[in-house]
Amino acid sequence: MIKRMTRTLINVVRATLWIVAAAGLLIGVNWTAHDYNQRLDLTTLGTHTLGPKTLQILAHLDREIEIVALYPGVPPDRVKDLFSEFTRVTGGKVSTDIVDPLQNLAYAAQFSSKIDVSERRIIIQAGKRQEQLNTTKIPLDEARLAAAVYRVSTDPGKVYFLTGHKEYEWNGHEGQDPEGMGRFAASLEESNLTVDSLELATHGEIPEDCGVLVIAGARLQPDPEEVELIREYMENGGSVLLMVESAIRTPTGTFTELQKRMNPTWNDLLKHWGITVADDVVVDLSNHLGQDIGCPATSKYPDHDKVVAGLGITFYLRPRSIAYEKPKDKNLLYAPLVTTANAETSWGETDKTLYSHFDKGVDTPGPVTIASVMAQDPKDWKNGRGTKLIVIGDADFATNQFADRYSNLDLVVNSVSWLAQREVILPDKADLPPEARLQMTAKDIKLALLGLAAVPLLGLFLGLTVWLARRH
Repeated sequence: MIKRMTRTLINVVRATLWIVAAAGLLIGVNWTAHDYNQRLDLTTLGTHTLGPKTLQILAHLDREIEIVALYPGVPPDRVKDLFSEFTRVTGGKVSTDIVDPLQNLAYAAQFSSKIDVSERRIIIQAGKRQEQLNTTKIPLDEARLAAAVYRVSTDPGKVYFLTGHKEYEWNGHEGQDPEGMGRFAASLEESNLTVDSLELATHGEIPEDCGVLVIAGARLQPDPEEVELIREYMENGGSVLLMVESAIRTPTGTFTELQKRMNPTWNDLLKHWGITVADDVVVDLSNHLGQDIGCPATSKYPDHDKVVAGLGITFYLRPRSIAYEKPKDKNLLYAPLVTTANAETSWGETDKTLYSHFDKGVDTPGPVTIASVMAQDPKDWKNGRGTKLIVIGDADFATNQFADRYSNLDLVVNSVSWLAQREVILPDKADLPPEARLQMTAKDIKLALLGLAAVPLLGLFLGLTVWLARRH
């Protein structure tokens, strides 16, 4: 009898120890999971994992972000998953909410006076700054949401127009001076961008609040010290709009010493980024303004949804061509922004006189790049900033006498807006093959839950059976 009681007591102690050990293991696993917050995504394309570029944006947030989705009816699972991940990886710095505007009209009315039952919108807010994404036709994806968060959480800073090299004047806001860029500057201020002048020769540095440096048609060569200051500014994540004035041409093809120094190409600055502005004039025999083949007109814009989307025709006065060769020491993203309309009838003319004739192997064949965009890959950003550059092979096309004609003004204003916002270039996951998903009916889910519950119950039953067998 005593032996039996002793054996029973030992079994009870063992069982208790096993229970305590199991409880301790569960507590330890939960404690570790809470501290390290790691997730395992077994989907082929990482559907439920934010990309490294998005994570970099969220890691540099310095303010609270509120995201609200106005979705009538049941919101897509993808939206809920994205919101959950943005909140999780930021430790709650990004707060999210999904609201049915039909169920909460008063709340939805603060974002719009008109509630459309078929419209789906995402509102991203950081203090007084707000951006809205219409996702009615284009579903929300990680790229769009991350870029919008970046825009509202990043101060654009000021726009400085470089002076001291006979650049085009910008501070004639009335636009009376046909040679000035007052309308350009006024449009920037209407877009809530502050505009100011910067003379590097006297200031000695580029201000910390410089969001975009605009170089508008410098006609005199800058000092090497100034070029170095601009290069350092760009290396540290600065944004520049560089409009290079036309190449000098004379009937004889000979130039004075002053003419040789006029209208610099800025290639001593651009070579660090793989860009070269040619000493030529872009001509187009079939698409030009008036009777001047040296004033090409075009509406051929490679895809860039924030700069050239929706633009009509733009035209240029004796523009230079732009070439690019990826540098070995930098990880850059580059694309043409504006090209000539017709490849067969356009080229970059290198003849120093006013004579135009395509010479194979000497002139640049069409289609010719007139403007280009370059951005530093987000993986190489410093302090949350990345270098961005737009180069246009002409400047006077944006002066007051031409700015309001066709889409010339829109092009330069869009360029500065994009540079100021420093938007992130993210891959469009909509272009990736769809992730295979397991589709389950309500009956399938019930069976799966029963199967999951049966495993621990079976283990408990087997344990009790073994214990009872040993007891007897």
